[in-house]
Amino acid sequence: MIGREYSSRAAMVIGGLTVLAGAAQQMVDAVDLINFSSWITLAITGASIIVAASIIERHGAVIKLKWQKFSLTK
Repeated sequence: MIGREYSSRAAMVIGGLTVLAGAAQQMVDAVDLINFSSWITLAITGASIIVAASIIERHGAVIKLKWQKFSLTK
């Protein structure tokens, strides 16, 4: 947000990478807690991936346009 406020692309990229690194670490920790030997866990994971992919396919163009608008302002 500071990078956007000061129109600094470098600060925006570094902030985005920091957020992605933190989210990746949390995902790794969550995967360590989940027992993937259970069929119900695999079924829920597969269904969640299918739903997420369909949402991205349905709204991908709008998300892309909003991201372009966000990155070009200021």
